[in-house]
Amino acid sequence: MKIAFAYQWNASNARALERELAHMREGGMDITGFDLSPLLGYKFSVSDLDFQYCLRNAQVMAGLARLREATAGFQMIVIYGSLQIPPDFIRQHWSKCFVIYWATDDPVNSTVATLPYVGVANHVFSQTPRYMDSMPMPQWLLAMGARSASYMPAGYFEDWKRGRSNDDILAHPKDIDISFVGSPSWRKDMLLQAKKAFGRRLKIFSRDWSPWRHFAYDALKKGVVHVVSRAEDESQVYFRSRLSINSNACSGPSTSRTFHIPICGALQLCDFPDGLAQIFKLHQHVIPYEFINADSLCNAIDTALANPALMEEQRVAGFWHVQKNYRFADLLSRRLLELA
Repeated sequence: MKIAFAYQWNASNARALERELAHMREGGMDITGFDLSPLLGYKFSVSDLDFQYCLRNAQVMAGLARLREATAGFQMIVIYGSLQIPPDFIRQHWSKCFVIYWATDDPVNSTVATLPYVGVANHVFSQTPRYMDSMPMPQWLLAMGARSASYMPAGYFEDWKRGRSNDDILAHPKDIDISFVGSPSWRKDMLLQAKKAFGRRLKIFSRDWSPWRHFAYDALKKGVVHVVSRAEDESQVYFRSRLSINSNACSGPSTSRTFHIPICGALQLCDFPDGLAQIFKLHQHVIPYEFINADSLCNAIDTALANPALMEEQRVAGFWHVQKNYRFADLLSRRLLELA
């Protein structure tokens, strides 16, 4: 069976993904990656794309024609989280293919992102295990009209290890006690309280959190004067970290950091223990805390730092658990064979 994998990622992640697809081909799977950004040649908001598609916008129709030609002859098509392919195009032109829509942003954008594809996909992967930390996300998708659905963890890319051996990763010197990589968003107050509690021991890396732009809020309202670094290479931050904070939106864990943190040798602190327990053994591979609860996060950090031997044991166990069970290429290969 010929499988097309359609995605839209930045250059570094695209290279990492293509290496995973190459690993799948080495294992005998006939899979080809299609980077939608250059292939389609357009990018619109969800509502605007609908409008432009209805108007038969020349740029949109030309991009979709290229996509149709490129995927001719494929029997299975996996769409990884993209919202740039109109569902009606899938209905009309891929009706003879087995189409899998991989939802990457549930449940935050389920109704505007995932649900339009539920009716035209033969199967839906959800990267989030549970809906609002209650019912399983696949069960919710089935209730909303999906023909078939399953939980699909993101797993890790081998490229994230930056060519280092497993022993090198585990032995890497640790000069950061606690790290966080990401945008402030809804988690900002929690992170500021943690920063207030742990000071320089907590290092925040973000491309969209400027202490100067947020000075009035951070310093004057919350009493935190701090420096935010720009993480050019997320893996390097985790190599250097003893602990690293993962914070998910409304449910989870769904972020790639769920696997990026442990595979790079840091011990993960993560919210949504119900979903987390589907991936890890709590307190053995990962330290759970309550969603957007600064006291819970700070208590978890305190407990970990007070028990360095246990923290080291958990860090190593988390690494090996992910290394042995959650490589992206292996997870996807197994699931596609089940569905073929």
